[in-house]
Amino acid sequence: MKKIRIRALSLITLFALLVTMLPTGFAVSAAYETKIQIENANELGIKKDLIIGNGYRINKADYWTMIHTVDSMKAVYCLEAGAHVSSGDSYTEDSAKEYLNNVKNDTLNSDEIGIVLGEVFLYAFTGELTSVEAYYKYTATQLLVWEALVGQRDINFNRVDNGYTSVENALSNFESDYAAAEVSRYYYNYESLIKAHSKSVSFAYKLPSIAKNKPVQSSSDGTYTFTDKNKQLSNFDVSVKNGSMISKSESSLKIKADNGKIAEITLTQNNVKESGELTGFLTLTSDSKQTLAELKADPRKYYAAVKGVENGTLEIIKTSEDGIVADIEFIVLGNGKTYKVKTPQKVKRK
Repeated sequence: MKKIRIRALSLITLFALLVTMLPTGFAVSAAYETKIQIENANELGIKKDLIIGNGYRINKADYWTMIHTVDSMKAVYCLEAGAHVSSGDSYTEDSAKEYLNNVKNDTLNSDEIGIVLGEVFLYAFTGELTSVEAYYKYTATQLLVWEALVGQRDINFNRVDNGYTSVENALSNFESDYAAAEVSRYYYNYESLIKAHSKSVSFAYKLPSIAKNKPVQSSSDGTYTFTDKNKQLSNFDVSVKNGSMISKSESSLKIKADNGKIAEITLTQNNVKESGELTGFLTLTSDSKQTLAELKADPRKYYAAVKGVENGTLEIIKTSEDGIVADIEFIVLGNGKTYKVKTPQKVKRK
């Protein structure tokens, strides 16, 4: 197998800053001083400049760098394609906070970008850069990160034309054909995993507003049973507003909605620590300030809704040939239920 030549360029001391406001899908680890190492993989250079978004580009003249923490070799990803990493820059918490809370594009808002990035790191590479294969996985994942940031993916990870060169074109522009083939293999595998999203709750939505606008109708007793084809429900806790949970298994969730209301269901992931959904981001602002924020995925959330039985009124008029309608018992049947009804003792003759 052809080996990539790796050349260590520099060690840069950065600070993992505590960022308290991030888009949905991420939280920040405790602040501490972190060293990162930047390594160059010559064969992963590209043959021509690619402008992939407004202010984002992959430059032919630039080296493709593998960025990782020195102590753990944990992969760190760049948010701003085309921005340069160099030593001696100043670092501020505000730069990371501002970027991660305000980055958006014509396809996704900041919250949606956070959701999509969370899904990228759920299925793509978040490991340590300890082998050549890891570099290929890292590169494939970095391309997917940039696609989300520049608006070339929608909330369901479908490909979108943002009016610029597709990030996917980088796959056919690497200097090394072998490296291109390996990166492509991981890129398309990760893409298929993200789109299939087998770790999602199949019946639920990613945004609460969509779920509330698309409630399912309950049965006559106010209940509805959801089926999760991915069998992920054991990995999620359930809370219900305007209703209650009747039962839950790995593939089934039964909800009872309050009469006349829409039960709003929130499913919150309970196995984040075991899932390995961890990553790091290197944020490079327009004035070249750098901030390393070592991030992990927040508990993923999904949403659903059930429309309860509508409240109403029913008037029954009892008639009789002999005109006697008081204190008479009769039975009303409807919707699988039986009701015994008795007329008052004092009623008008009919």
